[in-house]
Amino acid sequence: MTKFKRLYNFSNAEFAIQNIINKRMKLSLYKDLNDPYDFFEQSLDISELTNYKKYLSDKQGIICLSKEYHSPLMWGHYADNHKEICLGFDISDSKNDKNGFLWKIRYQNRPLLLSNKDKNFLKNKDCKNQKTMKIFKKIISTKSKLWSYEKEWRLFSNFEENSTHKNYSYFESFSEEFKLKEIILGVNCKCSIDDFESFLTHYNYPIEISRAKISKKI
Repeated sequence: MTKFKRLYNFSNAEFAIQNIINKRMKLSLYKDLNDPYDFFEQSLDISELTNYKKYLSDKQGIICLSKEYHSPLMWGHYADNHKEICLGFDISDSKNDKNGFLWKIRYQNRPLLLSNKDKNFLKNKDCKNQKTMKIFKKIISTKSKLWSYEKEWRLFSNFEENSTHKNYSYFESFSEEFKLKEIILGVNCKCSIDDFESFLTHYNYPIEISRAKISKKI
């Protein structure tokens, strides 16, 4: 039986509306991630990390997701202090296939330390080599514990296999394996629930729409 995870993406309201209308999400590139040391490894210098990010950015993209939607830090950092939108997706375990993978981020105090053997595999930059990709996956799914509040999962999608392309951007299309199920408006979002209901007329299944509330609990 297929299992699904409910995961959330915080987004600018305008982008969220376009995603909903077009039934797709734009894939981010490794080279554009907000932390230059996102590849949490201590033996690689910044120039090596930059080169690996550029290489992988030609091969696959990322959608950053969170296990939770009610974190005030996430609303503050990624939704402009509750002015924006959070989209909830049911993502199938079957996304872990040749076209991409869904990976839970591991948080730790110390950076990874690759062996010389592993670093030699990386230098080959062969995405078809299982050993090389295993090392890449290990690096890109490990972050500093300072980021642990994000409770992040990442959906990786291979460009040539799985994504639509437009104007030098890549997108992951909504599907039964990547299904929009929930829309949460920030407390200070200027859009209304009625606005979003009008964007859902071409969906043939119910999608929950709500507005976040400030909790009285500490």
